[in-house]
Amino acid sequence: MNKSSSHLYNCSWTYKIGGHLDLGELERCIQLIIEFFPSFRTYFTQGSDGTIEKAILKDGKSSSVIQYINFEDSSLSQKSQKKAAINFLKKELVINFELNGGILYRFYVTSYGVDKHCLMLVQHHLVSDAISGGIFTKALSYL
Repeated sequence: MNKSSSHLYNCSWTYKIGGHLDLGELERCIQLIIEFFPSFRTYFTQGSDGTIEKAILKDGKSSSVIQYINFEDSSLSQKSQKKAAINFLKKELVINFELNGGILYRFYVTSYGVDKHCLMLVQHHLVSDAISGGIFTKALSYL
């Protein structure tokens, strides 16, 4: 098993969020989703004999699952701030996942301008597909 995979296997979902964003509450909601859906806790390991095994973490809690980047800068126009945020997310989208024991998702929140935010979820296709994205969207909207 290769230690990392091609970014071509990355699946992503991006959500625009307007208004005040409570990062602590968003983090709590995402933690609940991770605990409820096993795909977020799935990882793969390679045994000494070369066999690949799928495993699921029993406790999906971590100190922080969201990487937050603030592009709000009073010296830049709102359009420039948004462009910087989008460029950052595009670069993060093509980062490979560590397949041998690594978690297969990443969450990013970028802020640009007053009360303008973007949430991006990136998952490896081994644990995600278009249906999974819809389920995540629905679960997050309920919380």
